[in-house]
Amino acid sequence: MEEGKVKEIKVRQKRGVPPLSPKDQKEAETFVREYANNIVDKWVNYFVRKNVLYVQTLKRG
Repeated sequence: MEEGKVKEIKVRQKRGVPPLSPKDQKEAETFVREYANNIVDKWVNYFVRKNVLYVQTLKRG
């Protein structure tokens, strides 16, 4: 993070879990890039500030 914005998103491999297919990898990266700042804000609000969060339904566009 830099100046409150997500600067970089890293993809890591997890031992024992097969990697995503190239198509699914691209779709996941697109999703995370679109919602990255929102994801981080919610994480901070929940884990750091101990706020109650409400479920947000996301639909494919």
